[in-house]
Amino acid sequence: MASRQPAPSHRLGEAGPALRAAAGVALVLLAALTTAAAAADLDWRVTPGISALAIYTDNVDQAPPGDEKGSFIAAIQPRFSISGGGAGRITLDLQYAPIVPRLSNDEGVPDANDIRHRLQAIGSAELLKDNLFVDARANAGTANTLSNRPITTNDLGASRNTSQYYSFSVSPYWRQHLSTYGDLLLRYTTDNLAYSRQASDSSSSRYDVRFDSGSEFARLPWQFAYSRQDIDYTDDGLGGGRGDQRIESYDLSATYPINRLFAINGSVGYDDNDYNSGGQDRSGPSWRVGGTWTPTPRTSLGAGYGDNYWGHSWNLDLRNRTRRTTWTLRYDEKVTTSRNVILDQQLVPLVDPFGEPIVDPLTGEVFLVAIDTPSLTNDVVVRKNLRGTVALNLRRSTVAWSLYQQEWDYQANSDQNQTDYGTRLSFTHQLTSDTSATLYGNWQRSTFDADDDANYHFWDAWLTLRHRLSDHLSGSVNVGHLQQNSDDRENRYRENRIGAYLTVTF
Repeated sequence: MASRQPAPSHRLGEAGPALRAAAGVALVLLAALTTAAAAADLDWRVTPGISALAIYTDNVDQAPPGDEKGSFIAAIQPRFSISGGGAGRITLDLQYAPIVPRLSNDEGVPDANDIRHRLQAIGSAELLKDNLFVDARANAGTANTLSNRPITTNDLGASRNTSQYYSFSVSPYWRQHLSTYGDLLLRYTTDNLAYSRQASDSSSSRYDVRFDSGSEFARLPWQFAYSRQDIDYTDDGLGGGRGDQRIESYDLSATYPINRLFAINGSVGYDDNDYNSGGQDRSGPSWRVGGTWTPTPRTSLGAGYGDNYWGHSWNLDLRNRTRRTTWTLRYDEKVTTSRNVILDQQLVPLVDPFGEPIVDPLTGEVFLVAIDTPSLTNDVVVRKNLRGTVALNLRRSTVAWSLYQQEWDYQANSDQNQTDYGTRLSFTHQLTSDTSATLYGNWQRSTFDADDDANYHFWDAWLTLRHRLSDHLSGSVNVGHLQQNSDDRENRYRENRIGAYLTVTF
């Protein structure tokens, strides 16, 4: 099991070259995207603003029972969002909302008053019509460092088990249409991930080749996919050695449509990996068989069973949508790393559960800290993820509820294996045309193979009231409770919060 004592922290200003490089490149990337957006004669929506926050917490650093320390937190949060595009040539969705906190009681609390950067930028451009494209992303946020320590969903405090991260990726790709035979995709992706403390910075290069068959093979559509990712860590990480990694796979899949409703699909492939596996298999052949059922355009069910070098595996994908509801149930198993989980996170949703665009995500509660993630180690993990969601869109209310179970099987250090069970609920009701109320909550139970004392139950609940005072001025108040229970005293805490927010947009 990873040590429970977090590594010594350091201030952001003292961070290593990789961190500064990641932050610098991310800023350059954002500047380039923003400049391109301003220069293009396209349809853009720009929303700058600023918020003032006043919060009281009775346990600012999430200390165990008896060691709680209260604090007032005053903070300024500049806000900026830009979204839009046009003619398919350039698209950009950017939200940046850093928080500059000041705690009334920060003695002995590391990094208590550091700026918390919160950023999501997703951009794409068509450089050569129908052929050459480029995607770019840049994120900054907060992650829980160790899964077996006190975790949180909110970074406006002084948890010793969180780390600021910065990430960026650039991915040029070439698409070639080959008459009736199919379509070829060649993609290269480079990315960088850096942390303010505790975890290991890293970079990777990824190569993807994919060929999708065309109308020439209408009776038996098929696809060939090749992927290789080379990951380089700058130093030894938590719970795992430095060990650079290669994750490589070949896959040939085909589908046989029986009729309009049913289809059979299957695949064969090979994984050729190179990473610290602790003696476990890390390469070998794979296969999968399954089928899909599509009774209506709004309902589909797919399922399959197969075998990989890590063992037998299943997959499930159930989707159903009505005018007022959406239902999904999915299960999959895949090889990944904690760094890839961070890179794949979407901090701010661009569409709601019904596929409708969210006009101004900065007005909602965004950039929350995810709790259903692994420890920030250098290890490769097999993630087994079951997740179901239900969303309801009523006349004056929206409800979203999800359930999940996931296993993290660490390949080099199997004693770190963990299983999470959890649920989330969000309920928003429009009280008047200018006033809304939101109830939001999480519950998660985590168990660890090697340490029964580290098992915990975490839950938090928040009630928020928002009111629009004018077209450009809004205010909100919220109350919240966070709690983690464990047999280990050091993993227990309770925290109560109350806060007031005033936001001006321009």
